[in-house]
Amino acid sequence: MNQPLSPSQLILLLAGTLCVALLLTVLGYAVYRMYKRRREAFDLHSAATHSANDAAFVVGALQGLVSKLKAEEKRLTELVHDADQRAQTSTRLLEAILQEISAGAVVFNREGFLAHSNPAARSLLGIDTWSRRRYPEILGAESALTDYVKKCLEDGTATKRTSIEFRAPQGELRALEVSLTPLRSATGHIESALCLLTPASGQTPSP
Repeated sequence: MNQPLSPSQLILLLAGTLCVALLLTVLGYAVYRMYKRRREAFDLHSAATHSANDAAFVVGALQGLVSKLKAEEKRLTELVHDADQRAQTSTRLLEAILQEISAGAVVFNREGFLAHSNPAARSLLGIDTWSRRRYPEILGAESALTDYVKKCLEDGTATKRTSIEFRAPQGELRALEVSLTPLRSATGHIESALCLLTPASGQTPSP
């Protein structure tokens, strides 16, 4: 038969039980804290990895965009250079042709300023000063030729071998035959007006 525990033994047993319970509580709390820290570290690592991946994606996309823009800029620069070269070649060719033809030839650009002329045109019109002047100043605001040039530049109206009277700056009235043709760009816009002049039948050009 078991002997009853003395008060001192009961106190020791109760104290030991409390110590074990406290130890288990502390161990449980420690395990919980350790698990929580590992979980938080894992979540932070995942978030950091995700953020790093996002940043890398954005940087890569921007670099790709910059590369495409640079390539496009280079291509456009080359196109502009080629177009400029073609324009210069066309200009030189036009000037050479105008110098060789016997008819008077004058080209006014879209703003109405003189772009090209040949010696025959200067002789027929009796005009020596052309630079930095628009066609109303060169030909005269009231001249029929001015009206034809205006219609050609504004509306693309062509004129075929039309007889006009032109008063030269010296006051002399000259009979001329005029043909006007709009010169258009590849897109169809009027770039300039080409005016061809010849003496009217029975007339001889003035020196």
